[in-house]
Amino acid sequence: MHFDEERMQGKPMRLLDRYGYLELLFMVPLLALRKILEKLRIMYWRKFFGWKIGKNVTIHLSTHISRSMKVEIGDNVTMGRQTLVSGERTGGSLKIGDDVNIAQKCLLDITGQLIIEKGVVISEQVNIYTHSHGRNPKSRSRAHSVTIGDGVWIGVRAMVLSSARSIGKQAIIGAGEVVRSPVKANVLFIDGKELNLNNSHLPEK
Repeated sequence: MHFDEERMQGKPMRLLDRYGYLELLFMVPLLALRKILEKLRIMYWRKFFGWKIGKNVTIHLSTHISRSMKVEIGDNVTMGRQTLVSGERTGGSLKIGDDVNIAQKCLLDITGQLIIEKGVVISEQVNIYTHSHGRNPKSRSRAHSVTIGDGVWIGVRAMVLSSARSIGKQAIIGAGEVVRSPVKANVLFIDGKELNLNNSHLPEK
């Protein structure tokens, strides 16, 4: 059974209804231990890998970041559980700006260079790729650079291919979309089309 601490905040009665007192007695200490281990791991990354990691960063203990990459993470960044940050070869890089939220079970390929700017929200099970193989899946991968602009929201299970190159500021990528080419700023990308956010009938909240 997975205990999601995010549901704990402000909802004590729901937790009790779901887990019961005995289960909570075991879960709370385990949660505290996990938080300590997460902080120690970040300290280790800073000291021995030379990664630049800002303040108030939470990276779930089950998330894996390949040690052979260059990593820079800003302040107030969250990475959910079972997210994989890796590449097909060494030399790639990841740069994440401030106030970024990356949900659980995402795949961030950093064979090339991945830049995620400030205030980006990446929903569950999103895949972002920075490499391609052309027509031959057995060929050596070609590294590319992909930039996710300020304030972008990528919906659940969307896929951003290396050919996308960039997603403009404040764009919204619909759930399940496959992004194959650059996306302009301030648009809603859905059904493979860019729609003006002001005319998309998308509620603000």
